[in-house]
Parts: sequence; C-alpha cells; structure tokens
Amino acid sequence: MATVAQFDHPNPMKLVSSWASVTEIQMMFELMDGSLKDFYTDEKNVIAHIAQQILMGLSYLRDKRIVHRYLKLANVLRNNDDNVKIADFGLSRSLDIDKSDVWSLGILLLEIDMGHFLFPRIDKLQTYNEIINDFIVPELPNSTSQFRDFVQRCLIRDIDSRASVDDLLGHNFLHIFH
Repeated sequence: MATVAQFDHPNPMKLVSSWASVTEIQMMFELMDGSLKDFYTDEKNVIAHIAQQILMGLSYLRDKRIVHRYLKLANVLRNNDDNVKIADFGLSRSLDIDKSDVWSLGILLLEIDMGHFLFPRIDKLQTYNEIINDFIVPELPNSTSQFRDFVQRCLIRDIDSRASVDDLLGHNFLHIFH
C-alpha cells in the first residue's frame, strides 16, 4: 500500500485515502467510469492512444522497479475522456524486468481489437498450457501493418528478444495517428 500511495503519474491509479480497522484495510482510489473489460474497438487511433497511456504507466512503474504482473482488460480503467489507468497492484513485485507486462499488453490490445477474450478458460493450467504450447499471434488481416508489427513485438516468446516498454513507446504505431 505504501508504494501505491506514492504514485505520482497520470496512468497508474492514485490512492486517495486509506484507513484500517482491527480486521481490514480500506482503500479509496480515484473515480473512473469503468474498465476495458467491456470496451472493444477496431479504431486503431483509439487503440494506439490506449496503448501509449498504458506504456507510459508501465514506464513509470519500471522506473520505480515495479512489475505489475496482472495486466488485463479488467485491470485497466477508463474514464469518459479516454484516459486510462493501470489498477490492481495486488500481484505487483519489485523487479528489474518489465517485459512480462509487455506480453500482457499485446494480449490486451488484441482483445480490444478482436472484441473477445483470447483465453476465455477459467482453468489457469489450461490457459497456461495454451499460451506456452499452442498460442499463435492471429493474422489480423483487417489491421494496419503498424498495429500487427506492434503486437507481434509484444508477443515474442523469448523475453530477451521481446520489445521493451521504451522500444514500444518509440514504435511508429503510437505516432502514426497523432
């Protein structure tokens, strides 16, 4: 909680207040309109705007040596002004490698673009096996080449070869629509 209370950046959720009783801790965060869980669009400028904000948040977290480790549609909140914020830091850890969050970002952007979850299984072991053994980046024939390249760079299996947050912040996909 101390780490979350110290966030000073527009893209991670800000802790407004907290209080504790003998049995529980309560935290109040800034108000958002909803998550990306039910938000789908194939408009690449909107996806690029979302990706850029998430990456700026991940860059800030990386500078604080925090890896989120649970980035998914439900943990990225959005308001009516199209601002997004990374939420739910319950699994976050202090680490030096930010590329596991990059993989999650690639999956999240595909799900926004395609309009459905890529791994709808409830069973975590089945999902893990599907990712490790069977997952192939979809063809995305109706997407721009910049978007396909961006997502493919996020989803490189070898973590050493996968794009970093800084690599992606400089990617043409984020800048082509501005």
